Amino acid sequence: MTNNLQPSLQMENRLHTLDILDRITQISLKGKDLDEVLNGVLELILETFNADRAWFLYPCDPKAASWTTPFERTRPQWPGLLALGTEIAMDTGVSQLFEGLLQQQSCRQYSANSHHQIPEPAATQFSIKSQLQIALRPKTGPAWVMGLHHCENEVIHNQQQQQLFDTIAYRISDTLDGLISVHQLRATQANLDATLSAVPDLLFEWGLDGYIYNHNTSREDLLAVHPEQFMGRTLSDVLPDEAARVCLEALQEANQSGTSAGRQYPLEVNGKPKWFELSIARKAQINDGQPRFIALILDITQRKLTEDALRASEQFAKTTIDAVPEHICVIDSSAKLIAVNRSWREFYRSNIDAAVQNNYGIGKNYLSIYHDAIATRIQDAALMEQGIGQVITDQQSRFALEYSCDSPTQKRTYVATVSKFHGDSGNLLITHKDITEVQQAEAKQQLAASVFT
Repeated sequence: MTNNLQPSLQMENRLHTLDILDRITQISLKGKDLDEVLNGVLELILETFNADRAWFLYPCDPKAASWTTPFERTRPQWPGLLALGTEIAMDTGVSQLFEGLLQQQSCRQYSANSHHQIPEPAATQFSIKSQLQIALRPKTGPAWVMGLHHCENEVIHNQQQQQLFDTIAYRISDTLDGLISVHQLRATQANLDATLSAVPDLLFEWGLDGYIYNHNTSREDLLAVHPEQFMGRTLSDVLPDEAARVCLEALQEANQSGTSAGRQYPLEVNGKPKWFELSIARKAQINDGQPRFIALILDITQRKLTEDALRASEQFAKTTIDAVPEHICVIDSSAKLIAVNRSWREFYRSNIDAAVQNNYGIGKNYLSIYHDAIATRIQDAALMEQGIGQVITDQQSRFALEYSCDSPTQKRTYVATVSKFHGDSGNLLITHKDITEVQQAEAKQQLAASVFT
């Protein structure tokens, strides 16, 4: 009778094991992600071993700084570590426990009456009467621990039950490889999607012919047409001729050199004029032997408006100083000439050879030019240099000097006035006013007055 019963019991255990493995397979197939699969397996372990708590611990690394239980299922009256939301610092006892688990392929049983005692303070803190633990060794990443607790009463599992626990662990180790890879892939994809969604500009994937393969943007208000109207079409189909031309030329440049940057084009979007700047890079991956390109398109409308306003302001300032009859120049704190007005240019052209070729003295030292203009008036040159230095160093806010600057045919007198720009530029404005006629008129008045005195 005993001989007939033993094979029958073995067959029953084998069928029970196959049933459990089949249920794990079904859980894996139905689970949407790592969390759902592992939590489903833990529910199965609770049921199969009539346990009070089942869990996965990570990482099973004796040298780790801490560990936690990312997955856990419990009876309502026996909450565990996951419910506490706790990450526990590694200590000597747990480190030695991990080392022991990693040294064997089968599970370990812990209880007051077994070879392996339940370590404190876990036994008291979580009311553990007995437990099973086994190291899981997926090919991806550190080892895990799968375990179960009996909290109501001490339960000693027989050899068949421990073998079943080992078999479940082996299956889960194999399943973990795929689950972790998928989990990491999804996390990477989610991170990439979040990164792309955070990009405030337009992102496209184009072919060399301008075929639009893909796009990503959180700013659909910057699209000239809806994605349904441009996906699977070419740039020439959906963009005005000028914008399409700029994009196609940039694609050709990127195909030759790997990148293209800085090309700009205007485009009307939702009835409003916009400006865009294009940067393109050729992808390393070749699809069907054809190159593809990533295009980043920036809305530079505000920059264009600012640049236009700045140019208009600069043009207004230039037109204004060109209308002033005095000879005006601007020098920096080193006395280098950096700008002149029309009257200066006309005077420079009339009195100095190769004026245009010399760019009217721009870039040269102003004091050198001044010395050359009044070569015979060394004292005036020294006074001018001193006055400019005093304005630069804020010893005085304004300096003026009357000086002679005769031409071969005419005696001329000028007043030079030096003042400093407001702000931190350190630049100086110098005006040269011709007062020759004023002096001649004053001389005539004085002569006429002397006749009658």
